[in-house]
Amino acid sequence: MKSAKSTVHTVAALPLQTPVYADQVRFVCMSDTHSNAAYFTDMLPPGDVFLHAGDFTYLGLPREVEEFNAFLGKKNITCAAYFPGFCYMHNNRISLR
Repeated sequence: MKSAKSTVHTVAALPLQTPVYADQVRFVCMSDTHSNAAYFTDMLPPGDVFLHAGDFTYLGLPREVEEFNAFLGKKNITCAAYFPGFCYMHNNRISLR
């Protein structure tokens, strides 16, 4: 919960063509792609950290996980983090490498 003394800053999204600077960290975020992440490949800017929140598969099939891993492998990303969606809450078999 936010305390009464917390400061909230609004952050505007950068245009896709904005260059990545060596003295800054760029976060690239997606959510709930449901096996459609590859569709967005050309729309994602380069970045240092890729964050995906929510469901990245449609059915949770191993093939869908492999396709998502292949998608990540094609991006020039230093670090990736995944925050599971609701449909994965009881599925401990999904593992990204």
